[in-house]
Amino acid sequence: MKENKHPKKPDSFEADETALVEYGAMASAQPVLATLDDLKPNPSLEAVRAALFRFTERLHTLLTANPDPVLREQIRSEATKRLEGLGVADARRLTKEAVAIAKPEKPAVEEGTLQFREPEPWPEPVDGAGLLDDLTKVFERYVVLPAHGAIALALWLLWTYVFEAFHFAPILALTSPTKRCGKTITEEITNLLASRTLMAANITAAALFRTVEKFRPTLIIDEADTFLAADPDLVGLVNAGHTRNGSVIRLVGDTHEPRRFSVWCPKMIASIGPLPSDTLPDRSIMLFMRRRGAEEHVERLRLDRLDHDLEALRQRASRWARDNLSALRDADASVPEELNDRARDNWRTLIVVAERAAGLWPDRARRAAIVLSREAAEADDTHAIALLSDLRDTFTQIAVDRISSSALVAYLCDLEGRPWADYSRGKAITAPQIARLLRPFRITPRQIREGLETHKGYYLSHFSDAFTRYLPPKRPKRTSSDEGSASVVEPKRVLLVSPQSPLRTPRGEGDVSAVSPAPGPPSRKIAKNASLDELQAWFRSNYRWQQQQRRSPRRDT
Repeated sequence: MKENKHPKKPDSFEADETALVEYGAMASAQPVLATLDDLKPNPSLEAVRAALFRFTERLHTLLTANPDPVLREQIRSEATKRLEGLGVADARRLTKEAVAIAKPEKPAVEEGTLQFREPEPWPEPVDGAGLLDDLTKVFERYVVLPAHGAIALALWLLWTYVFEAFHFAPILALTSPTKRCGKTITEEITNLLASRTLMAANITAAALFRTVEKFRPTLIIDEADTFLAADPDLVGLVNAGHTRNGSVIRLVGDTHEPRRFSVWCPKMIASIGPLPSDTLPDRSIMLFMRRRGAEEHVERLRLDRLDHDLEALRQRASRWARDNLSALRDADASVPEELNDRARDNWRTLIVVAERAAGLWPDRARRAAIVLSREAAEADDTHAIALLSDLRDTFTQIAVDRISSSALVAYLCDLEGRPWADYSRGKAITAPQIARLLRPFRITPRQIREGLETHKGYYLSHFSDAFTRYLPPKRPKRTSSDEGSASVVEPKRVLLVSPQSPLRTPRGEGDVSAVSPAPGPPSRKIAKNASLDELQAWFRSNYRWQQQQRRSPRRDT
């Protein structure tokens, strides 16, 4: 009795969706495999050659109409089994070469035409948790990321393969206080791993919506701080692309026919400083990049080698997306209550991917959502590095280990050639503005206690990490008496100035506010290398004059 080689149809369409797909695929492959049916056990070389010739012709016709790499691999595997069962030597190599010949040739592409990487799906089902683990390791191998940053990147990257199953498309935003913080390396790795990537260091609004409408790429926008803020139309399109129905209406053709262009696709944006628009962070998963510290070590990135090394990961991601796209369309997941409404929309998409991947990833995704959603960039980072530099000089020059916010404001505003005296619309910088500038460096004002007095201010020890990461090393000054050693002043003192208690006064001298006011305003100039005693005298004189001005009755002019 002749063996029935045709696949068995599933009993019901609802019973086994995977079996139904395999049945449909292999049913279309039967005319190709039928070319091997006439071979007898231990066939001659001529018979095998003739059968494989017919096999290649029919497979070429099938793949031209349906260039499905998974179907092609299934046919190759089945043909190999049949030839091996007939006793054909080296059957695996023969079928592999036959399939390679049958593959349709790709059409020629003109120079400059946009091309996208289309990885062939992995031949076997892929474990989602293992795939995400491997994606995380790639980022951690080459770049220093914030806590949970690699987890967010791995989830977002895998989501780019299945984003059409969701309603929201969260932007992956990379911001840093300054350059050389790992943004470009992160973008390069994403460009090699994400689905249909397109890198653009500059793009116009018209180019964006036409490109997205035609190709649905994963758009990687670099150096957004140099051009995005100057183009409000482009910012509007990026914002609109956060949802599936995001679109723009334009008139096309000689008849000016209105047409809708979609702007919905995955987007990664990198910027030095905060994002150029206040509306973008709400639509983004923010990663605040930092410069690599001396104790942090990563491997050097070799793009010429990495592209080949990551091919297997791209194939696995493509296969996982193929197998899970239908299930993800109707999937949902619980989101941490700590997140606001917009953050819940952003993270729900990634948490759904994590739930589908299973393993430890659902918990990892929720922890990452909580931690990364709490962080915010509210500072004007254009001045952030300059402020850090001046603060390092301040602590070094006046030799203190802590300083109150009010004393810091006064000192900064009297530095010649610096922007702090007219920082905001001609007005001096304030303590809250200093706090906002320092917040991205994870430096916040603390309570400073000196005796019975308590003030808001900053400790020198809290700046050590930021000074090391973002400022060049500073050489210590050498003394004239010892050419071989540096003169280092040990910071032991504290400079406290506040409206209630401007200066610490020795016991028995009373409050400085009781001292008779100075006859005129103090000088606005103070040497940058002034000693602590000179600084104390200047603050005392300035405070007396301000108090006198408040007590004096106003005169009508």
